[in-house]
Amino acid sequence: MPNINIRGLDDAVHQHLKAEARKKGVSLNTLIVKYLRQEAGLTPPDKKQPVHHELDNLAGTWTNKDVKDFKKAISAFEEIDEAAWK
Repeated sequence: MPNINIRGLDDAVHQHLKAEARKKGVSLNTLIVKYLRQEAGLTPPDKKQPVHHELDNLAGTWTNKDVKDFKKAISAFEEIDEAAWK
């Protein structure tokens, strides 16, 4: 099996890949080979991973005051402008 050397990989990408590999319980090499195969269209994408996860770290972090303030801020959107519907 051939080997590939990757040059110019910045530290942020390297750290992210290492963290992903650790989280999935696989080696860094295994993770990268999997990503390359998926990107090349040779294997289907991992269906277990959520497609969108940018806001996951915020889920469940609001206090009751945050919820109250948010509901107050969007309350105008709950009103129907009768003139706009005629």
